[in-house]
Amino acid sequence: GELRALHDRLKATTVYVTHDQLEAMSMADTIAVMNEGRIEQLGPPQELYDRPATMFVGAFLGSPAMNFLTFSGTVGRGSTEVAIGGVSVPMPEVRDAAESGSLALGVRPEHVDLVSEGGLRGEVVGTEYLGTTQIVTVNTAHGQVKARLPASRRVSDGENAGLTFRKAKLSLFDARSRAVIRSAPRASLAVAAIGAPRWEPLMSDVVLHSLAKRFGDVTALADFSLSIAHGEFVVLLGPTGAGKTTALRLVAGLEAPDEGRVLIGGLDVT
Repeated sequence: GELRALHDRLKATTVYVTHDQLEAMSMADTIAVMNEGRIEQLGPPQELYDRPATMFVGAFLGSPAMNFLTFSGTVGRGSTEVAIGGVSVPMPEVRDAAESGSLALGVRPEHVDLVSEGGLRGEVVGTEYLGTTQIVTVNTAHGQVKARLPASRRVSDGENAGLTFRKAKLSLFDARSRAVIRSAPRASLAVAAIGAPRWEPLMSDVVLHSLAKRFGDVTALADFSLSIAHGEFVVLLGPTGAGKTTALRLVAGLEAPDEGRVLIGGLDVT
């Protein structure tokens, strides 16, 4: 609230560090989700929430977090469904073949519904009343699923229920690499994921290029690149030890990088 209002009033370029996803989602123009010294995904808050590039991002953003149903199999390019436990689950058209044999279907709790007949079956093991909504927890053979349902919906512990999912909102991941498998809604996804940092030096006010920082045997940052446009509010978000504070200290000149460059306003201040 107040920090964002100050940023808007001053029209300053802002880099902010937090582990609080709600704080990041409410303030940022752009979020860089960090993990183990690297950027997992970079983009506007809504894109990161709706289209996580990795299972880490899907799990880190959202409360409750994204559900993951793990299963074995392969999915060919052009497929519009996956088979989980003998149940066909419709999903957006797959653009890249998935042949690892170990897959995970990701779905947000608000995109899950319970049905009495059909669907992926499971047992209701808990309900959490939240006023207008409730969180219903269902155990399945492929993982636990949380569904956000209207509070008026009657659900009982021990009930055998079927799960259905909103097709357009599903994400498919390679469970070994934990990276998303590209599907139709992601064709125009313009965010940076692992190995693809945003790099636009001529348009940026702050540029971090291939930064690395080590403290003894601990690597705090590795090949960290990020460009921040003038007046942009960027939040570095991640768990403790993700490297976000180290990145901020390098920008502020409180630490010197072991590798890479820091440019502010086109000047190399490394």
